[in-house]
Amino acid sequence: MQISRKQQTMTSKKEINKVFFNQVEYCVHPKLKSFAASKIGQILDIKKETIILRDRFEDGCWNFKSMRSCDFIYECWNGSIPKNKNVTNINNIKIDNRISNIKLV
Repeated sequence: MQISRKQQTMTSKKEINKVFFNQVEYCVHPKLKSFAASKIGQILDIKKETIILRDRFEDGCWNFKSMRSCDFIYECWNGSIPKNKNVTNINNIKIDNRISNIKLV
C-alpha cells in the first residue's frame, strides 16, 4: 500500500497534516513527523508504511516512543497537552485509544 498525503489544513487550534493509508485517515504527530494516528487509535509508521503493533504494555496503557499511546494520539489530533492537564480514557479501558474515547482532564 502507498501513503497518500492530503494537503495541510488550518484549524483555529493548529495546522493539521494528514495522510491516508489503506483508505484510513491519519493525522501526523506535530513533533514525531514520521508517525501518525488514526481516529480509531492506530499508530502508523509513515516511513515503513506499517501499522505499529501494540507490543508493549506498561502501567495499564500502551506505550509508544516513551509516551503513552493515548497522549500520542491526542497530540496528533489536538496539539500539545498543557503541562497541568492529562489525557484519560473515558470508558476506563486503557487500550481503547479511539479519539472519541480520550479526553483532556
